[in-house]
Amino acid sequence: MSADHHRHPPQLLALLHEELASSGLLELLEDAETTDLMVNEDGSVWRQHLRRGQERIEDMQLGPDEIESLLGTVASLHGTVVTAEQPILEATLPFHEARLEAVLPPLTTAPVLALRKPPAVLLTLDDLVGNHTLPRSVAELLAVALEQGSTCVVAGGVGSGKTTLANALLVALLAARPDERIVILEEGARELHVEGANVNRLLTSERAGVDMTQLVRTALRLNPSRILIGEVRGAEAMDFLRAANTGQAGSLLTVHANSAKDSLSRLDTLAQEAGVPSQLDRIAEAVDLVAFVARTGTCRRVREVLRVDGIGRAGKPKLERLYTAAGTANPQSRSLPLDPGGSS
Repeated sequence: MSADHHRHPPQLLALLHEELASSGLLELLEDAETTDLMVNEDGSVWRQHLRRGQERIEDMQLGPDEIESLLGTVASLHGTVVTAEQPILEATLPFHEARLEAVLPPLTTAPVLALRKPPAVLLTLDDLVGNHTLPRSVAELLAVALEQGSTCVVAGGVGSGKTTLANALLVALLAARPDERIVILEEGARELHVEGANVNRLLTSERAGVDMTQLVRTALRLNPSRILIGEVRGAEAMDFLRAANTGQAGSLLTVHANSAKDSLSRLDTLAQEAGVPSQLDRIAEAVDLVAFVARTGTCRRVREVLRVDGIGRAGKPKLERLYTAAGTANPQSRSLPLDPGGSS
């Protein structure tokens, strides 16, 4: 249960617990290796399993009335409603820090629901090597680069495994540098769950009116050796670049993108939301490595790793491909020598 559950009326908490339990969703949420739950329009239930990938929960079917009642309770907990006039609900459950996104008719033919919760079990780089997410040589390359001060971007689509890889890299970093002073910034909910003696966490809050841009500025005043951003989504990209180019080397962030190369363009677009011109030159100086993660079916794979080596004559980042997974374009299942401190 989340730390602020005491703000909710006990009767509503009890009702929500009962509805989650009777639907079968609570048992799935309590599974340590469940990261996502989805209910489709036809009432079928699917989950993302930390090790097995996406799977359908056989013999489990939820009716629209059951889901709408559950969503009504969640909405009441947050002082809002979900109706045909207000058919989208975004909320955080008071159980397991699960984030909820739901869509109701008339936008759908029946309620659609997605729940995401932080995994209770953190996969290590050894685990990711074992389940073929990435080769050991690439795992070692990324871990050593981050430890030695390279700024790394983990890019990919929704559900691609960006956070899983970022968590594993953080576990490796703290194993090598247990006293490192790290400030982790996240959007409203904890997804990076590593623990360290000198690790601090800051969350955005709509209630307090604090967004990620303000959080980055606040973090810089906490004397961090590294700032880690769970996901860059907007104008805070500009503040991150300022920080990365003024002594905050060795940072880690994730970003939605369609490829490793596209992640740099994506960061540039987000930075421009701060009302500035293109920042590709700053990005090329701030970012050292990009790892692109993709999901194919139920499998998650690191598809590509690029090294960023400053800005080229054409005004675009100079890129060196360090790894491309077999089965993709220009397959190169190899890693190349890397000087982690060379371009920060």
